[in-house]
Amino acid sequence: ILLMTTISFSYPLKAQSPQFAVVKPNGTTQVFPSWTSAYNAASNDDYIYLPGIGITDNLILNKRLHIFGAGHHPDSTLATSKTVISGPINIQRGASGGELNGISCPAIHIGNDNSKVTNFTIKSCYISNYIYFGSSIVDSFPQYITITENVISDLQSLSSAGSINSMFEKNIFIAQVYHFAYCVFKNNIFLLTSNPISGINNSTFENNIFLLTNPFTSNCCFNSYFNNLKLTNNNFPSDQNCPILSENGNISVPNITDIFISYAANGFDYDDDYHLSPACPGNNSGTDGTDVGIYGTSDPTSEGWVPSNPHIYFKDVDPSTGADGKLHIQIGVRANNN
Repeated sequence: ILLMTTISFSYPLKAQSPQFAVVKPNGTTQVFPSWTSAYNAASNDDYIYLPGIGITDNLILNKRLHIFGAGHHPDSTLATSKTVISGPINIQRGASGGELNGISCPAIHIGNDNSKVTNFTIKSCYISNYIYFGSSIVDSFPQYITITENVISDLQSLSSAGSINSMFEKNIFIAQVYHFAYCVFKNNIFLLTSNPISGINNSTFENNIFLLTNPFTSNCCFNSYFNNLKLTNNNFPSDQNCPILSENGNISVPNITDIFISYAANGFDYDDDYHLSPACPGNNSGTDGTDVGIYGTSDPTSEGWVPSNPHIYFKDVDPSTGADGKLHIQIGVRANNN
């Protein structure tokens, strides 16, 4: 759906401070000048829309909210600027059932207050340092967490079973992923060239891309590996005490250059193109018949990691009013179906 509107104003416009919108399930909308005032006014199941600015507030989420930022990709946020949270985001039990979408931040803590967080979704975000599952109490381990379509430096939990029954899908992992159990890792890209996974047990890996150039040496036990793409001669971790439960359909290529349209092989970069090259054997080779990596599945990662709410991709504001005394503004809005 593409919407182009031209808005004319017959009154002078004044500079506006960033606005935070709280939208009720019935469509009622309130606008607030800060994150704190918007969050305090919000109730369970409300939507909060964040502007493309830097936010320095300490974000502690303990309400069931749907939070949308303007995105993080430099190109797709040209019209809005990026939504950047300067400090860690702390997700607590009361936030269970909510979601966080389209922001950039250094770190996210899930359940680090030993409260049990369940059914929370993190999507289309850039996390420059880590996502950390922090509960130290077995009965409070986060469960049914969905981490999808993000760029994440490091993904970790406090213990080897610190998060169970969770889904990690279509993410780019820049650094290591460790300490998870009974989880599914699907259509991700693991950029780390040495030991990208560690301490992961009883989990399933399918349709992922592993760029490691050295053999696996990490302690991973009783996992299953299906239709993953990896470099030749790098077998998935297994030994006599920690065997692989099942393995089928995995693909090997000789070089990293045989995988993507373009990749500088230097960690993550927005200028890299993570679509598969036409000659890559990972095309249509996933367990579902689509590509391996983040552009597989029936619902591929959105281009530019655009959030799933309607997104302003273009705006043109005249520098001054015309002869008719009106200020002409043109805005393009795209509704992403992801």
